[in-house]
Amino acid sequence: MTLAYAVLGLLALLVAANLILGRLPRPPADGGGVIEAAGGPIHYVESIGEGTPIVFIHGMPSTCREFDRVRALLAGRHTIAFDRPGYAWSTGAPQEFAAQLDSLVEAAGALGVERAIVVGHSFGGLAALGMAIRRPEFVERLVLIAPAAGGSRVPEGQQKQARWILRIERFKLRVLLDLLFMRLVRKHAAKLGAASVYGDGPDCAAERHVAESMLARHNSVRAFANDRVIFNDAERLVTRGLGRIVAQVTILQGSEDKTVTTKNAERLRDALKGARYVELEGGHQIPVTDPAAVAHAIE
Repeated sequence: MTLAYAVLGLLALLVAANLILGRLPRPPADGGGVIEAAGGPIHYVESIGEGTPIVFIHGMPSTCREFDRVRALLAGRHTIAFDRPGYAWSTGAPQEFAAQLDSLVEAAGALGVERAIVVGHSFGGLAALGMAIRRPEFVERLVLIAPAAGGSRVPEGQQKQARWILRIERFKLRVLLDLLFMRLVRKHAAKLGAASVYGDGPDCAAERHVAESMLARHNSVRAFANDRVIFNDAERLVTRGLGRIVAQVTILQGSEDKTVTTKNAERLRDALKGARYVELEGGHQIPVTDPAAVAHAIE
């Protein structure tokens, strides 16, 4: 009997520590609006301005706020940055690749945008390419920032892990594990991930806070796991359709990028005849580390 009480007491302490220490940082205000698309709500931030609208698509995982610095340099232009389905303030279920593209085009259409310059970073670059293939009438020009294409792959081990996460995220099991320990795990993982992307200095504190507070939430966890599961098939599908892209393409690539290598970017450049290729100093997070280069490529 004493052992049973000890076990119950230990479980109670574990639950209390998980609930208290695993509390996520308070998220910033979303600062935008929500479109009720067919596949679920799509969150966006928008600046009204002149010229062809510019649509921004973020990577895996990230949020629409990764483009804040770029959009600030495009004052006077019409810019829209979306949270892809399931991520951050787009709280719906994750979607298959083609459905993601259709949802974003639908959301843009609801904002009165029929044709746009599409800017995609990392997985968002792959999505932008897919959009140019699937919905060519929507894409006037592509600016691809470290695009996850050109033979990029998610390793099988990471895909297996992602499938397990999707199983764990089923409601009943998720509630139980979240009560016991998963809040702490999600908070710790988000903190490490945000630091690995944005560093721990003051220059990127705002972006780091958004990543820590939003990407550990269940909808973002599911969206990230889903992206890893579907990525390889989506990349092969896009590769087969590259010859159908008629839009002008600019590729920005970091010389020290370890996530999407220069070899992948160069392979994509060679497949897209006439694409403009710009290699920049630095790594993968070009929208944050060199927003002026992105803004210049767009203009």
